[in-house]
Amino acid sequence: MLVAWVTALSLLSVRAAGDFVLLGDTVGDAPLLCNLNLQSGIATDPRATVYGLVGIAFDAQANSLYGMTTFAGDPPNALVSISLSDGTGQMIGPTGLPFIYEGDLALDPLTGTLFGVQNAIAGRRELFTLNTATGAATTVGSIAPTGDFSALAFSPDGTLFAINTSGDSTSSVLVTLNPSTGAILSSGSLGVNLGNTAGLAFHPETGVGYVADGGNLGTDSLYELNNNGSLRLIGHTGITTGFAGLTFVPEPATFAALLLLTFRRLRK
Repeated sequence: MLVAWVTALSLLSVRAAGDFVLLGDTVGDAPLLCNLNLQSGIATDPRATVYGLVGIAFDAQANSLYGMTTFAGDPPNALVSISLSDGTGQMIGPTGLPFIYEGDLALDPLTGTLFGVQNAIAGRRELFTLNTATGAATTVGSIAPTGDFSALAFSPDGTLFAINTSGDSTSSVLVTLNPSTGAILSSGSLGVNLGNTAGLAFHPETGVGYVADGGNLGTDSLYELNNNGSLRLIGHTGITTGFAGLTFVPEPATFAALLLLTFRRLRK
């Protein structure tokens, strides 16, 4: 039985590689969850979701999609769990932070810790962690005295990236952060002036990064993040308000099929 279990898990791991969907949450008064096509950028399968949702992150271990709302959300400044199938949300709890403005969520693939940005208070743009059971936030530190850190994501190797969308008139800025202090470790121009909201996610298997944006002056498009830190346009998403957050989730049909395969092998 143990051999069958190990074999089934190995097959599950091999077959699952690359079978992920890029999920995004849109900007505006009627927010949606959508799937994004990695070849064309087109958004599909829209479903209504939590008002004021600004960032999302999927936890594969807990099989949970987490979302965070802004100070103007319903509920405000809160952590919520979101249904992948229909987009409905359930309150986990208030963060205890006073002013979550735009920002995003990111799950550390090495520790399982959920991070968020940005608590925007006078002279500080704060990075924080979130308790996934209660929603309570713990401040890590200030990233910078000003800025608009609208996107946050970990690469598969545990590097923490953020995007400052309040740069000059020519380009938004990609930064790496120290997850222990919030300090900026490196920064560079993306070569594109994104809107005032953006999402960033790295494919769990390939490590390729993807960026989508929206809001005022946004391009409402999906991009691939090149190795040199520049962006390659994939295409317009078809969502005129654009996107505020991105995360990768397992492809449902593939996941169900693999679970069935595992069950059948366990019975032999």
